[in-house]
Amino acid sequence: DDESEGALLRGIDREAEVGVTEVPGRIFPESASFGPQAIVDGDDAPGIVLGIELAAGLRASLGSRVVVTVPNVRRRGIPRMREFVVTGLFESGIQEYDNILALTSLDACGEALGLDPGQVTGIYASVTDMDRAPEIGQEVVRTVTDPPLWANDWIRQNRQLFLWMKLEKLVGYLIFTIILIVSAFLIASTLIMIVLEKTREIGVLMSFGTAPRGVQRIFLLEGMAIGGLGTLSGLVIGWLASFGLDRYRLPLPGDIYFIDTLPVDIWWGDLALVATLSLVICLVSSLYPSWRASKLVPVEAIRYE
Repeated sequence: DDESEGALLRGIDREAEVGVTEVPGRIFPESASFGPQAIVDGDDAPGIVLGIELAAGLRASLGSRVVVTVPNVRRRGIPRMREFVVTGLFESGIQEYDNILALTSLDACGEALGLDPGQVTGIYASVTDMDRAPEIGQEVVRTVTDPPLWANDWIRQNRQLFLWMKLEKLVGYLIFTIILIVSAFLIASTLIMIVLEKTREIGVLMSFGTAPRGVQRIFLLEGMAIGGLGTLSGLVIGWLASFGLDRYRLPLPGDIYFIDTLPVDIWWGDLALVATLSLVICLVSSLYPSWRASKLVPVEAIRYE
């Protein structure tokens, strides 16, 4: 085939890569090799692993021969070309990587790029504290001055993704706030309607000696019961929906989003915060109706129709 695609050719030491990135665990089949592969004319070509979307764009499969062209490496602008054999595919679930990433051995990559033996153009490192990656990267740049280095951390590399996630989270909080406000008004209006409908019954209770504080407590408990039942139902339904999405993976169009499935992660701290905030809102929204019920005059309440 004459298909061509832009790609990011990356040479890796597969054994050293373990524990630093998740690349080795995303390659299939696991037996995929970067070593020399025999081809039809008797020559050997190094193995290469292609991102699954890149392979689809090239219409390449296991055993296919692909030619990597590196422009403007030789003199006079003549591109350098190197043939590879596809020995495996790579799927990260992130469209940005699956579309362009091609993996091979360090030696084969250096040869394709015209580098000296043993020369590399970058080093990947893993840190124990992910949030300190930018700080650690800049510290390395300041410490190692020969040769001069440039650090690119995972936060900077995925800046657009994090901006999108931050905006999405802000919108989510806004929607959640609106839902809480509407729920508070619904609970308050429901309790006010109950007070109006049960005015005579409230008057009878107060005539039997029930103190205004006791009446107020009754409606506060009723408001909390309504809110508690709604909160519990929402938590159960939300957990079931999240569990289902996490298990069956809702597909997303990879050409629009950075990822091809919707990731779901349940944060129990957030669930506890939402439940607590919901109950507090229910309590606050029950204060006025319960206060209004406690201020009824027994005689007038019994005569109420």
